Amino acid sequence: MFFKKHGKKLIIAFSILFAVGISVFSGYYLARNDDLDAEPSPAGTKSVAEDENSAMPVAVNDGRVGRDAKIYFAYYYERCGHTIEKQIDATEDMIGLTREQFAELYPDAEITEFSPNAVHVKQRFSQYCPKHLILKQHENGLAIFKTVAGTERMELYMRIAVDFDSLAADDQAVLKTGRMFNSLEDIEAYIEDIES
Repeated sequence: MFFKKHGKKLIIAFSILFAVGISVFSGYYLARNDDLDAEPSPAGTKSVAEDENSAMPVAVNDGRVGRDAKIYFAYYYERCGHTIEKQIDATEDMIGLTREQFAELYPDAEITEFSPNAVHVKQRFSQYCPKHLILKQHENGLAIFKTVAGTERMELYMRIAVDFDSLAADDQAVLKTGRMFNSLEDIEAYIEDIES
């Protein structure tokens, strides 16, 4: 009696549940296969996705920097042991380069990873990182210098009006080569100490 009264509704409900179940399973299966297809192609084959506005491939699995590639720099500073990381988009002069050609742009660096979508560059510097301040003799006074990120070059950050010749010989010896500080407050305290 129950089946006769509600039979059509039950069949419709089970049909809808079955159709939804098939849809969910199909979506999962197709998405899973798409992920498998996205893996790198075997050596010698190419997987090309063309940018609509350019003839240069967005990502070509042939060992060249793609148009949408990210470049990751890791600058290691030996004197303090810090690493500064920086990320940029591939520039026009990088797009299409092979690993060897890219390495020519950064001859003192190590290319640690290379793919059409990402290049990782590691570079070492025998300097303090830009997080530190260097107090040293400048002309006949003192100045604070900072390292320019991605280089060993120091740039003038601030001049300090102190007569270098009036400082003790030990302090002069240290400040001729430079002394590292972590903050301006530390430098102020040091200057007060050596001037007294």
